[in-house]
Amino acid sequence: MESRGLILRSGFTPTDALNVLGIIQKWKVEAARWGAEILAANVGMSVTAFCDLVIRRVEEELLLAILEKVIDSLDHQSPEAKQDPAFYLSEWQKSDAATRELDCTLTLRRPIISIGAPVKSYMKPVAKNLNTNLIIPEHAEVANAVGAVCGGIVQRRKVIIGAIDGAQAYRAHLPDGIHDFLDLEEAVSYVHRTMSLYMKALAEKAGAEKVAVQMKRLDHTGRFVAGSNESIFLDTELVFTAAGRPAC
Repeated sequence: MESRGLILRSGFTPTDALNVLGIIQKWKVEAARWGAEILAANVGMSVTAFCDLVIRRVEEELLLAILEKVIDSLDHQSPEAKQDPAFYLSEWQKSDAATRELDCTLTLRRPIISIGAPVKSYMKPVAKNLNTNLIIPEHAEVANAVGAVCGGIVQRRKVIIGAIDGAQAYRAHLPDGIHDFLDLEEAVSYVHRTMSLYMKALAEKAGAEKVAVQMKRLDHTGRFVAGSNESIFLDTELVFTAAGRPAC
């Protein structure tokens, strides 16, 4: 059942970190404490420091995810802006304002609507950083659980196409092995066809029906030297998402 994606092993969650720090007190608090003690010892941190780190990282990832969503929706983006502007904006936003030589303010012009049991603890700092309002609907604490029961089955996989032989050829790393191509677009097309079939089968194996597969492409480039306008191809990242309803 685990290999089919029907069940997951137990793990330490962000909500466990909140329980350990006493921010919330719900569900298996003692089990959360045991998990935090084991993981904190593995990385040489105190339990409190480890849980603080978990919470900060969750807040950072939430901020980054919102920025990425907003930036992806913008029209007429330059190739340079598409590389990873959300990462730089999130890093800047969480930096110490007193040390910035140039300052400006990020403002999200829409409110953030959040659901899930711990959203009050995580989303308030995120909304504050984006200078927007946070809306938490009634019964938000059970919305994720209801969505998990009524929602679909999702599978995600990533394929990297890298340059070889001084960018004279391209290599794709697929589930069935390595494939080489002389043309980048030919490589992307082949990976798209192959992975669409693979992802559909993967989702159906996990119990989904009426599966739809989407691909997101991101080309990574770099500069020969700082300040130069000449760029070099680094790799192409293709992220595939297969989603479908649970089969009856």
